[in-house]
Parts: sequence; structure tokens; C-alpha cells
Amino acid sequence: SILASMFHDSQAVNTYDADLAGLYWSLSCTQAGVKVSCSGFSDRLPDLANTILKQFYDPSGEFLQAHFLESARDQVLRSLRTYFESRRADSHAIYYRDFLMASVGQPLDASIEETEKVTMESIKAYHKSLLENNETLIECFCTGNVSESTATKFFQESSSLVASVRDGEATPMTWT
Repeated sequence: SILASMFHDSQAVNTYDADLAGLYWSLSCTQAGVKVSCSGFSDRLPDLANTILKQFYDPSGEFLQAHFLESARDQVLRSLRTYFESRRADSHAIYYRDFLMASVGQPLDASIEETEKVTMESIKAYHKSLLENNETLIECFCTGNVSESTATKFFQESSSLVASVRDGEATPMTWT
């Protein structure tokens, strides 16, 4: 999504050292909500995950800046416009299978039109709707060198963060 791409671009500098240390992250917006994935072998992995969540769930939306929007929109449009030109035949079959199986889907032309219409205001409204979604649930699946107490602490902090933002109680200064 454009929002996830904007966020990723905005965090590139902040997470560069983690990347060099072998810690990786991704954030995606799905029909089910926001998905954050972190991987790597370090006791600092929960810290990285918390940092990503805090930055994304920051009510001020500091990462929502025009230059990130232009870059993200351009990437999505280039990908959509060259989709069939640069793909193998099996990719075409998978696209049409997914399109037919999706409960809500639209053809490539419609996706291009919608992407071209995206504005900073619409992205901010989408971000705000994600933050205020009362049906947001936190699920954590921790593997590797993470102790049970660390995983429990991470879950509690994440749940508290999401609840405080959703309830309008969070400001960046109140986060520890």
C-alpha cells in the first residue's frame, strides 16, 4: 500500500543501524489491519518492533510527508503500469486467479485510476482510520531467542500503545 511504502521510506534512516546488525522489519496494511514483522537474531528485536509500532501509531503522523507520498505513489503506478509487460505467464494466471477469488477486487486500470487520485489528505484520513479502528487486535508470534517474559512484556506494551492511541489518550511524549 502507499501508506506502508511511505512509512518504510520515512524509517529508512532510523532503522539503518538495525539493518546493519541483521535485524529486519516490514509493515504492511492488509484487509485485516496492520501487520508488523520483525526478524533477526538479537535481544534487541523487541526494541525494534516497539520502535516501529510507536512510529506508525504516532497520532501526529510525522511520516506523512509530501515527498514520501510522491515517491510511494510513483512506485505503485510504475508497478501497476508495467505489471503485464514485465511478468512471466504464470504471474498473469496468479493475478487473474487472485482477482477472481478476492471478495473485493478491481482490475488494473481501476487500481491505476485510484492510485492517481490519492492525496495527502486521503492518506492522512486512512492513517487516522487505522489508528481509531476499535476492532484492532494484537497478535504476537515470537520465535527464536526471545524469552517468555520478554514476549509477554512486548505484547503488553503493544496492546497498551494501540489502546491508548485508539482511545485518544496517546501523545508521543507519553510513550516510554
